[in-house]
Amino acid sequence: MRKATSTNTQNAKQLTANCPILSTFHLLGGRWKIALIWNIAQDINRFSLLRNQLPGLSQKMLGQQLKELEQDGFIGKTIFAEVPPRTEYYLAELGQSLLPLLAQVYDWGLAHNLTQRVQERYEAEAASQSAR
Repeated sequence: MRKATSTNTQNAKQLTANCPILSTFHLLGGRWKIALIWNIAQDINRFSLLRNQLPGLSQKMLGQQLKELEQDGFIGKTIFAEVPPRTEYYLAELGQSLLPLLAQVYDWGLAHNLTQRVQERYEAEAASQSAR
């Protein structure tokens, strides 16, 4: 968590104050939130299922990201009074409204071969580090 008085926090506040694009990226930023929203939309909606679907995601980070998505209104959860307890996540109206945009971003990324570009960047970074 950043300090409220840090330069980084102050810059983020200023940038997002009047820009819906940057505000959107601020709320959905990070490695896991888009993947979580997409998976929940595909009915991968329980904590353990999400964790299995995203193997690099730690239990702590999964809980944190789900909590933030819920606080920001993208997802909701239903807690079932069972033994053992069961929680299922669902897309709230805000999350549902994001799906057509995500589909367009998916198509755009595919059309511009961005998956390969990202892989090439990782490979270049790895080569640069091993050359040191």
